[in-house]
Amino acid sequence: MIQDKNCPPLVGHLLALALAATVACSSLAAQTVTFDVTAPAYGANPNDDMDDTLAIRAAFQAAIASPANDVEVILPKGTYDLCDPNVFQPYSLGPIWVSGSNQNAAAREGILDATNLTKNLTIRGNTGVARLVLHGFDPAAKSWAEAGPATGVGTIGQGGYPPFVFFDGCTGDLTLRDLEITMPEGNRPWLQGRITALHYPDHGAWIDLEVLDPNMDLPTAGPEHRWSHMWGFHDQGINTPGAVRSTMYAAIEYGNAQAEADNLQARVSVLAPRGTSGQIVRVACPDVPYSMQFPGRPDQLVVGQLLLVGYCFQESSTMHFRNCGNVLVEDVSIRVAPAQAIIARRIDGDFTARRVNFLPEPGMWASASRDASGTSGVRGNVTFEDCEVERIGDDFVNVFDNYFEFDSALRCTDGTWWSKIEIGDVIEVRSQDNLTLIGTGTASAPVRTINDVLQLSGSPDWMTLITPTTRVFNRSAFPQTTKITGNHLRYGRSFGIRISVPNATISDNVIEYQSNAGMMIHNPTIDLINPGPFGSNDNIGESPHNAIVRRNVFRNCCTEISQFAVLADLVVHAAYPGTFMGNPTNIGQAYSSPTPVIQGVTIEDNEFTGSRFAAMEINSIAAPGATIRGNRIHDVSFDRAGAPNDAYWDQANFAIHVESTASGIIENNSVTGRFTSLVGLANANNVTVGSNNGMAIQRVSDACSGTPVDIDIRPVRNPVVTGTSEPLLAVTGLDPALQAIVIIAAPNSKASVGNCPDVLINGTGVPVAVDSDGNATFPIQYSVGSIGTTAWYQALQLDPATGWRVSGILAITPY
Repeated sequence: MIQDKNCPPLVGHLLALALAATVACSSLAAQTVTFDVTAPAYGANPNDDMDDTLAIRAAFQAAIASPANDVEVILPKGTYDLCDPNVFQPYSLGPIWVSGSNQNAAAREGILDATNLTKNLTIRGNTGVARLVLHGFDPAAKSWAEAGPATGVGTIGQGGYPPFVFFDGCTGDLTLRDLEITMPEGNRPWLQGRITALHYPDHGAWIDLEVLDPNMDLPTAGPEHRWSHMWGFHDQGINTPGAVRSTMYAAIEYGNAQAEADNLQARVSVLAPRGTSGQIVRVACPDVPYSMQFPGRPDQLVVGQLLLVGYCFQESSTMHFRNCGNVLVEDVSIRVAPAQAIIARRIDGDFTARRVNFLPEPGMWASASRDASGTSGVRGNVTFEDCEVERIGDDFVNVFDNYFEFDSALRCTDGTWWSKIEIGDVIEVRSQDNLTLIGTGTASAPVRTINDVLQLSGSPDWMTLITPTTRVFNRSAFPQTTKITGNHLRYGRSFGIRISVPNATISDNVIEYQSNAGMMIHNPTIDLINPGPFGSNDNIGESPHNAIVRRNVFRNCCTEISQFAVLADLVVHAAYPGTFMGNPTNIGQAYSSPTPVIQGVTIEDNEFTGSRFAAMEINSIAAPGATIRGNRIHDVSFDRAGAPNDAYWDQANFAIHVESTASGIIENNSVTGRFTSLVGLANANNVTVGSNNGMAIQRVSDACSGTPVDIDIRPVRNPVVTGTSEPLLAVTGLDPALQAIVIIAAPNSKASVGNCPDVLINGTGVPVAVDSDGNATFPIQYSVGSIGTTAWYQALQLDPATGWRVSGILAITPY
């Protein structure tokens, strides 16, 4: 703990201090000038348990004031204590945070804070790693009930921690290197506890916890403490808190528009102070129906289970870069982050995170309560390289456009998505009926630059243009390239990697034990639960085309159905159907044309092991040209009992699922292990499937209507199955203009459907190429049973004018 509590409060910026060295101004521009925080002029002293905030800020301010073009602030190896609440008190200006802009300097102030910096700045450890311990989250700040300079605390969502660094409008190069950032025991943004009792109906729910962090004590008097997230762990039999090696999942998360209001936060009150055992607290859940919670899996909570309970705030990112030039974060470890760890927004140059590790302190169950990183609006190159991540409360990598990103503008008090727009954002409002180009070309409705602070009580003028058929797009710049390579991600609460920008290469990563998909490439949407005039499922962002996913290892991902449309280790969604708001009915729904597309995605030479549902899901409105090649899939186990929408997942016993796409290639993939694996094709046209081992192809449709037209299907030669020698079938009488499908099924798997006589059901459908004479040859290369087992075959074509053309059923018994 910090011993010296006699430092005066810090209000505003420090007065300029004398430079540690006197150098002629004419020569400063040509060299790097170094400012050592331990120099007598500044006075930081590592390893003494005394607050170093003022000393480090003094060296930083001196560097900022220097006329040199290149400056660096160095912290010699050791441990520095920062942000004691009696020394450093960032504050808001009242109980309401200005929605959408956060432009007040006092409210957003970081420990190291700079705006409009034109020089190149480096902050680094010297002769070893500098360990920075961020204090300030004491019990007095936990109520989040009042705001203002008098209390030094903020409203819900503002956070009590300032960022370690906050740079806004800095056009020079920024570098952070050889640093370790953490928080002291008993002073962290969550409770670690074991459930001792619970009561969870739709209303009046509560959970009692024994607090297992020996240094975390809540005050027994005063206001209740507000919380928003609870994370459970899949391993139920863990007895040693420090031994948690399990995937986190969102047990309860109040994260939708209605549940983010002040009065809908969970409350924590103390039932029993710490005695011989841990302190007992009660978490009183908001009085909202289960259906309003995202994603919420209270059915999995049991007495004795470990539970991590997080505070409700998003504003306390450890590092925040906005409107900057090149940013490099290298050889940095972040042990505890109260919200997102790194945010980079509107970066004109490159953003690079290299050897950045997010690893919990010993005995801690998480390293960050929200995303490890979020980038948006980067105009140069985005790189995440050789990073190691463990137990993150949300995603590891988010590479988005400059609109609807998960960053400091997204806070618990927001109840409307438009409040996340900030000054300088450029938006485009267009009707679906007139939407002909996505993100390019001339807008059919006005393009607006936001130049006013948006208030919750009012609406900007462009909102008057929005009708139930309107979509809102950003017109921001995207990275030239995105490179995510050599990272190791494990035990994450949500996604490993999320990409919503073009030209991304994701290679040579190990992604394991993620609660949701290991990776998602998607054009995101927002589904408004109470949309009013705004409709729902509004597509946002640009199409993330030309993505390459290569040589990655996915292991035991997608361990939880906490987002209903995400049931695969690797997901490609051109229109992600709004499941952030917990709406399972949108899975696979059709969107009005035209729609965004994801073109040219290549997925090759990856390994998938232990997928609970599917290895890959290319489930999109239009994702032409996907190539899935040379992937190795082992032990895919579809858990049908856990699927949220059985009507949809009747189709789904697959290793690879491709829906609503065209012109794709699925070849040279292999499946091994204990479970039957299929390639599932639904509403997919011109998808070439071949030379895959250990998988069949799923039937496209059971529906039949119109007058059937006989098609002949017959053996070309006697069927013989020995080794790789396989029979052939010939199909005649086909319409060359229509796609043809051969159905393979077990005997007696037929039914009369619509106007069709006998139609095979519960089979697998394989597209076949039809020549100009209406003939097709079908190589039987898929396992339908053992030697001596009869299989039935049928050919189908769908004529849009008359309905299905159906052949008779041919029975073949291999021998």
